[in-house]
Amino acid sequence: MNEAQYKKLLTVADRKKILVAQGALFRSEIIDAKEAARARLHPDNLTKGALHRLMHVAVNAFASRAIPGVAGLDWEAILPLVISGVSVLSKTPARKKLMRGALVLGVAGVVASLVLNRKKASRGNA
Repeated sequence: MNEAQYKKLLTVADRKKILVAQGALFRSEIIDAKEAARARLHPDNLTKGALHRLMHVAVNAFASRAIPGVAGLDWEAILPLVISGVSVLSKTPARKKLMRGALVLGVAGVVASLVLNRKKASRGNA
């Protein structure tokens, strides 16, 4: 039995009940989606996301040894300790202050590294 034949068997009242139920389900899904989006846009969640992205970039940079001066370190032994330390720090009550400080220090380190690399490159080209 296809859908058209099934609809012929239903009365108008039954079809109306089904449509009202589908509308209620749709509205509840919309409300759930709004709440999920609101929760994801909370500043704590945005900070966590930024920190996780920064951590992944740092891990990839260290793993590829793209940062000069770190080729002699045993990153396979150090990185698990660093990652677990960041994980512990992210669960402490002073998490916001620590994350902001780490983020500022990380950005300052990246900027300093870029400036030093450009100075070295300009000296080498001159």
